[in-house]
Amino acid sequence: MALIIIFWVLEADTRKTVYDLVFDRGIIGKRSGAFVSKDDILYFAAERWKKVFIGSPQLTGMYLYALNIKTGKYRWHIYMKNVLFLNLSLDNNTLLTTTQNKVLSLDTKSGSVIWEVYHVNDQIPITPISNGYFDTSDGYNFSAYSVESGKEIWKTKGIIPEGSRIEISNPCVRNGDVYFIAGVLHGPHFFYALDAKTGKLMWKKELGKYL
Repeated sequence: MALIIIFWVLEADTRKTVYDLVFDRGIIGKRSGAFVSKDDILYFAAERWKKVFIGSPQLTGMYLYALNIKTGKYRWHIYMKNVLFLNLSLDNNTLLTTTQNKVLSLDTKSGSVIWEVYHVNDQIPITPISNGYFDTSDGYNFSAYSVESGKEIWKTKGIIPEGSRIEISNPCVRNGDVYFIAGVLHGPHFFYALDAKTGKLMWKKELGKYL
């Protein structure tokens, strides 16, 4: 049975329907990440599942869409097999999306891939953008990359505790500083503040153990 989703676009003042769009390619679910919008274009992801003979349906990949919210027409859409689009970020004409093990930079006009940054560990938190950089983690270190080129600007070493089960929160960038929480599963966790330009540790505060 196919799941059909309908988008309604309403006038802000009168709440009258401008148009509605029947969406039946994929499912917008918990793995679909955030919706982001700029210049009347809405970017969002949708899951694709397949039925199996025994057991629950399996996730096979994801669609990524650029939808004109005024006309209801797609600017573009792409499909990637065995990929989870975890979140989306916008910077000018660049759309950043993170997957299980990499960050992708896409052209907002065409959806074509500009560059890819791979990580060996399957843990990449959300990628906030500030001053042309985005911040991310491979599960052991924290890094800043250039949005334009995808090249690494700086990388922390020896700041995050070592262990087999590292937990790192989504980072936050404010006033030139990067804030995040990291620690070992069932072990001590710390609140970190880094200088966003250099990656230098400014301070850290122990938060105790998380069970």
